[in-house]
Amino acid sequence: GHGPDPTVPSPQSAGAGAAAAPMQMQMQMFQRMLDDSLGALRAGLHEEIQNLHLELLRQFHLQSQETAEMVEELYSRQDVLMEEVKQLRKLHVQQYHHLH
Repeated sequence: GHGPDPTVPSPQSAGAGAAAAPMQMQMQMFQRMLDDSLGALRAGLHEEIQNLHLELLRQFHLQSQETAEMVEELYSRQDVLMEEVKQLRKLHVQQYHHLH
């Protein structure tokens, strides 16, 4: 004696399955909608993060350029001041010898 074939649904479970089918379809539809929404959200976030990253790089590049220009300007001013110091030393030495 073998028991009932488990692949053949009994009349009771067939009725329950019929009632559960629309619910399962609703769940699958909801799951698809959720997946689509999350996919769109993920794509949107990815794009926003990428744009933010590009903006940070752009600002960093601008600041680097500005810093380089400032350093260049400071060096040129320093050269002018060094030249002026040289001239003043010469003048000082000349006046010192002239007075002594």
